[in-house]
Amino acid sequence: MTGKKRWYAARGHPRGLSTGVGMVGGLILVTTGLTGGLAAAQLVRVHAVLAQAAHAAAQSEQQQGCWTESTTQVVYQTLKEAGVNPGSVALTADTAQSTTYGGRVTAGLTTKVGVSVLGAPWLQIPISAAATAPSFYTPTTAGGTNPACIAPATCPTVTTDHQQCTPAHQSCQTATTEVCTPVSQQVCGPVTTTSCGDTTQDEYTCAPQQFCQTNYWDCSDPGTASCPPADWVTTCTTQEECHDQPVTVYRCHDVTTNACRTVTTESCHPITQEQCRTIPEQCTTVPETVSACE
Repeated sequence: MTGKKRWYAARGHPRGLSTGVGMVGGLILVTTGLTGGLAAAQLVRVHAVLAQAAHAAAQSEQQQGCWTESTTQVVYQTLKEAGVNPGSVALTADTAQSTTYGGRVTAGLTTKVGVSVLGAPWLQIPISAAATAPSFYTPTTAGGTNPACIAPATCPTVTTDHQQCTPAHQSCQTATTEVCTPVSQQVCGPVTTTSCGDTTQDEYTCAPQQFCQTNYWDCSDPGTASCPPADWVTTCTTQEECHDQPVTVYRCHDVTTNACRTVTTESCHPITQEQCRTIPEQCTTVPETVSACE
């Protein structure tokens, strides 16, 4: 095949769909005279995939009045199954806001394909395709919008369980403790003790003493005026008799002597040490939302 590639304008599709062909790649092919071979086939194949994906996106928008999660999914699957990386495809047109019945929805996709033209350095040729269609969406309330509308994208997001782990590590802290050691020393000085015991001492005491005297009366003497009933008369008198007398008493008294004794005390000083402990590995599972194209 040596002739130039013919590019066709938009053609009609059932249910009002129309598809536009990207012209940038076609112009490059025309001006450079690219013929047959793998490069031309690759451009045609990529364009066909973009057109198919744009057509599927417009059909999805047609039903919902805007770009929804299902739109992203159908574009992603179409590109992926055809061998085109969805992450390398960008949107040139989309319907992000809810469009009610009769309005136009659109979907446009573009990417770049690297080819070498007639031995020239590697070129990045842009390829694009677009599709439009009338909206079939009717909101449940007048003026209402579709809550399913999302930000348009070619790659859906997926939520996966992601394990986050903190590796085993040591945790160290400084701690100050007081260390005490016994210290003994001799202490000398006066020591007073109490001594108790029996002791004998003279004590001046007084006690009543009776003294008696016997008198003889001679009643035969005519000169005696009277006589007691008896010849012998004893007369007694009592008087205090005082004198020193030894007595035994129990007494205590202080005795002071010079003595030495051993006194034990504690000598303390602070010691600062680093105390470490090993914290084992800890893992937690957290949900993570990422692009399916990553």
